[in-house]
Amino acid sequence: MVSPEQTHAAEEAGDWSDYVVRDDLLITPKKDPPGCVVADEVAGTSYELGEREYFLFQQLEHPRQSVALAALVSGKFNQRCSARDIDEFRALLHGWNLLRLVGPDGNPMDVGEDGLEASLDDSAPPPASPNRWHVFNPEKYLDVLTEVLYPVRYLFVASVPFFFCLGIILVARHYSLFLQAVGKSTQEFGFVGKLLMTTITVNVVAQIARGCVARQAGLRVKSAGIFLEIGLIPRFNAHIEANGPVARRTRLWLSATTPLVRFASFGVGVAVWWMARYNETLSFIGVAIAAISFIGLAFSANPLWRTDGAAFFSALLDVPDLRLRSHRMVWDLFRRKPAVLSRHGRAFRRLVIFGLLSILFFYAAFIYIAYDVFDQFERQWNGAGVVLWLVLVIYCGWSIYRMTSFQRSASQRRK
Repeated sequence: MVSPEQTHAAEEAGDWSDYVVRDDLLITPKKDPPGCVVADEVAGTSYELGEREYFLFQQLEHPRQSVALAALVSGKFNQRCSARDIDEFRALLHGWNLLRLVGPDGNPMDVGEDGLEASLDDSAPPPASPNRWHVFNPEKYLDVLTEVLYPVRYLFVASVPFFFCLGIILVARHYSLFLQAVGKSTQEFGFVGKLLMTTITVNVVAQIARGCVARQAGLRVKSAGIFLEIGLIPRFNAHIEANGPVARRTRLWLSATTPLVRFASFGVGVAVWWMARYNETLSFIGVAIAAISFIGLAFSANPLWRTDGAAFFSALLDVPDLRLRSHRMVWDLFRRKPAVLSRHGRAFRRLVIFGLLSILFFYAAFIYIAYDVFDQFERQWNGAGVVLWLVLVIYCGWSIYRMTSFQRSASQRRK
């Protein structure tokens, strides 16, 4: 099998000799101007190549060394072409999902695990990584729970819109009271307290539900652990593994599970708040779960964020790594074009706009959260709060760098 680590290692090392063009692409030659149009009917995209790119594209139907291809292109078109230019062209085609990896026998290699890791568990760290601690193997417990809950699985799905609509109706009818309760719960528990509360409630339920869906589909869940997002935010994490291709239906259910749990927990939290409104503690717990669940939906169900929403739309459209590919298309607009290219392949407006919105949403969310934390620290502790904020920013940056470095090292070791 080929994993995301292997692909990243190839990108870093410039070794693309075992990557060839997919055999299910529709290629339409052109005479004026010379070249072709490559259509990916699965993804619904197409790319326009010039005469030299078309010639090179044809040579990539079989595994060939970049040095030999560079000499061939240089001789045919009487223009200098280096092996690096060839590797850059292959990397460009790979970013458009037009290449496939072949083994020593020339046959395609299984890419099932790539589909799971890149499209489903995109935000989940591997079991042995910085900021993650393995706690136990949950498979036998998940198997028992899956057997018990399997007969009522459709009842849970049907209850989600009921609880969510119930929560919306209660909030709409008692809007001012709900806002007052949210403010009081924030004073009672604080933002960190509410975050920890939802971690041990909503987050745990969501990971158990994902684990049950995975076990029902025959996937392995050998590690349940705790992961510190950006080194600060605790999250329970059930690591899902696949030994082969993952069915599209399974990928859809796995990526939809966490948003469904959050939709339901919002309604349940509002209902608890309303029914227990004369019990201050229980009422605060209910409104805290409802508020954090609703805020969490802006991320977990959002296709612009690197979580389940993006994975769901990637599986729904059957376009692997939809968010990653759209980002690459945006950055390709600003990158140096390889000398071997007479023109850049045509990037589709919808993917570019989607990638641009995703990037802007990430930076907007980061800036908003950083500013909100800075404002609270500065108001509560004045100069000391500013110093503490700077320390947290530096620590978070170091934590992100540490995780990125680990993934890069893992890619090189895997290769």
